[in-house]
Amino acid sequence: MPATQHAHCGMRAQLIKCAIVVAAMTCGTMVHASTHQCPEAASARPPEQRFARLVCIRAQAIQTAIGPLFEGRDLDIRIEFAGADDPLYPQTSMSSYDPASHTLYFRRKVLMLAPEAWYQFALAYWPYYRDVARATYPLIGIVDEALWNAHLRQAAHEQGLSWPNEDCGEIDIARRLGCEMLVSATVELSQSPATPMVNANRVDLLWPEDLKDFERRAWTRGGREYREVRRLGGLLLLEPLVREFGAPRVFAYAARTPFRIENNNVRLSALQYQDGARKGIAL
Repeated sequence: MPATQHAHCGMRAQLIKCAIVVAAMTCGTMVHASTHQCPEAASARPPEQRFARLVCIRAQAIQTAIGPLFEGRDLDIRIEFAGADDPLYPQTSMSSYDPASHTLYFRRKVLMLAPEAWYQFALAYWPYYRDVARATYPLIGIVDEALWNAHLRQAAHEQGLSWPNEDCGEIDIARRLGCEMLVSATVELSQSPATPMVNANRVDLLWPEDLKDFERRAWTRGGREYREVRRLGGLLLLEPLVREFGAPRVFAYAARTPFRIENNNVRLSALQYQDGARKGIAL
């Protein structure tokens, strides 16, 4: 997006910033994205108004169903739109978040994905993920992903870390696998109303006690076992904590606290991580 257009986004960014703060932090049970609450609203065009309203409503939907993002703090978050020729254009997904400046960047094309009819599907958080609306109104899912990523990255940034943690790029499986388990679990738990049943008799397979032996077997079998440990083992790690403390608090802990497999034993490392999380989150 040309520099002049990017600069012109300032007014619209202020409009959406105000809407997010109102929805996520102060509007209680009301879910109106009240563009009239921001003095800039009269200057915003309909696509920006619809997008502001959607972000506001989905932030409130998460808070009502699961708990407040950003641990309930009144963060001053901005949103900006970037075109493909803008250096701030999100490269790997439809959005990115800069925790240092508290700014959410969206690809400008999101403004073309906000039809008038999305309202009824956005009010409640979980029904959207049970409904065919996921395919019909993908923008709702894009906004949810952006809000959860902002929550995780903000928590990690405050501890001098990144999200996903740099361990996800490590060659050493003891660091890489633990990181991938956390990332996989946070994505699935934020989008799945019901997590899959895990057979207690399979815990030894999902949390292998001999990591080096597991690594040899997993890759010689095409990676299927590795994928199961990454996904189901990650769910087994975080889902009990989410049931106890709620997703926002557990996700923030996961972002601040890398899961690293110690002494070649995933099961013992996972149990220790859960114990540390219970103590840390309960403080």
